[in-house]
Amino acid sequence: MASRAPRPGSRNLFGDPVRLPNMDPLEEPIHVSIVNYLRATLPARFKVHHSPNGGMLKGIVKKQLRMGMLPGWPDIELVGRDLDDRFFFGLIEVKSRTGKLSDSQEELHPDLVEIGCPLMVCRSIDDVRLFVGRYNLPSMDATIRYGSHDEAPDASR
Repeated sequence: MASRAPRPGSRNLFGDPVRLPNMDPLEEPIHVSIVNYLRATLPARFKVHHSPNGGMLKGIVKKQLRMGMLPGWPDIELVGRDLDDRFFFGLIEVKSRTGKLSDSQEELHPDLVEIGCPLMVCRSIDDVRLFVGRYNLPSMDATIRYGSHDEAPDASR
């Protein structure tokens, strides 16, 4: 059963108001297509994960923060081995064509890049192809051009 966004004024089981998610409505289909693409083209041993970084129910965000959630954490985590059989952990931030990074993303993402974490803002499957090629990830997509660092989107855009 597909989940739906709550209607304005909705309440949870405890009677608390339900907040609408603060997401660009154009971003969700891009996000889903990217996850589906990665799961279809990366080897099965690769793990593609989305960690919801926020909550729609009142009080959930505070609990998530206490449990270690970092505001601004990228949308998709990739864990596996690259073509040279080295451990790989990378992050993808999904944005629509016109989407902008939040203040917390603008603050956190440079720190992640500085410590060496592969991170890219992706607005399309083509951007993801560049990410896969840049980081030498195994893929069943024959259009991947490995080593094409020059054309890959900047993590900060």
